[in-house]
Amino acid sequence: MSIQSSRNQRAKTLEDKLMEVTLATSSVSQAFVEISNELQGENAYFKEKSQILQKQVSSNEIKIEQLKEENFELKTQVDALEEKFKSVSTLLERMGDQRSALLKETNMWEDVLTKAWDVESVDENVLEEY
Repeated sequence: MSIQSSRNQRAKTLEDKLMEVTLATSSVSQAFVEISNELQGENAYFKEKSQILQKQVSSNEIKIEQLKEENFELKTQVDALEEKFKSVSTLLERMGDQRSALLKETNMWEDVLTKAWDVESVDENVLEEY
C-alpha cells in the first residue's frame, strides 16, 4: 500500500502542478488578451490621429499652393505698378523741364516787354518835349 500511496501522492503532486500550470497559462492568456485589446485600442486611436493629421497636412499644402499663386499675382501687379510709376515719374520730370523752359521764355518776354515799355515811355517823353 505504500506504493499505491506513493503513486497517489505523485499523482496528486502532478495534478497540483498541472493545476498551477493551467492557472498560470490562463493568467498569461488573460494578460495577453488584455494587452492585445489595449494595443488594438491604441492602434485605432493613432490611426484616427494619423488621418486627422493627414487631412491637416493636405489642407495646409492646398493653402500653401494658394498663397504661392497669390504671391505670384501680387508680384506681377507690383512689377506693373513699378513700371507705371517710372512712366509717371518720367512724364512729371518732362513736365517740370517744360515748365522751366516755359518760365524761362516767359521771363524773356517779360524783359522784352519791359524794355519795350521803357522805350515807348522814353519816346512819349521825347515827343512831348518837342
